[in-house]
Amino acid sequence: MSKTTREEILKKATSLFLKNGYEQTSLTDIANAVGLQKPSLYSRFKSKEDIFRKVVEYYLVNMQKPDKKFGTTTDKSMKEFIEFYLSRVDLCMRTYDKDICINAFANRCFSFMLELGRFDPQYAVIIPNVNVAEITMWTSVIEQAKEKGEVKKEIDSKQVAASLRYSFLGLCYSCAIGGRVTIEQLRSLLFGIYDTIKA
Repeated sequence: MSKTTREEILKKATSLFLKNGYEQTSLTDIANAVGLQKPSLYSRFKSKEDIFRKVVEYYLVNMQKPDKKFGTTTDKSMKEFIEFYLSRVDLCMRTYDKDICINAFANRCFSFMLELGRFDPQYAVIIPNVNVAEITMWTSVIEQAKEKGEVKKEIDSKQVAASLRYSFLGLCYSCAIGGRVTIEQLRSLLFGIYDTIKA
């Protein structure tokens, strides 16, 4: 299977790291998953750690950046942006399901995030950095909605933005224990918050 691409290897490796953890995933496991011999992996990656770092960089850093997932927010009302946000989260979830073939992604992802911090302290800042970026994004959306008279002017934009972000994470955590997040649950949550602040 000499035509196997780096991206295909990284997708399979991501699935294995999420399912089994870093320590319990071997280079042999990754090679078998993509139908290659270990020497073929070494011709593309330096080591298992190299594969792991590239997995983290692509699937957990780049794909989670708000500007990558949501683009700019200037041309939408807050209500329109929530619908757009939901569509992008849905697309991201379907991408993980299709590409990585993990139905309970949130469940595995929480465990994986904890493992990342133990693997390398620099990774402990990934989720906090994503949180800051998303709260900043939501704050901008809320400020624009204030200017347009869509939401109450007296609300604290950053506090509401934090509520939106951390409510989403709380839902993800709760569903990770018992199943999986659905877009309907997320829509109800986000519009519930929106309804309390709209003008």
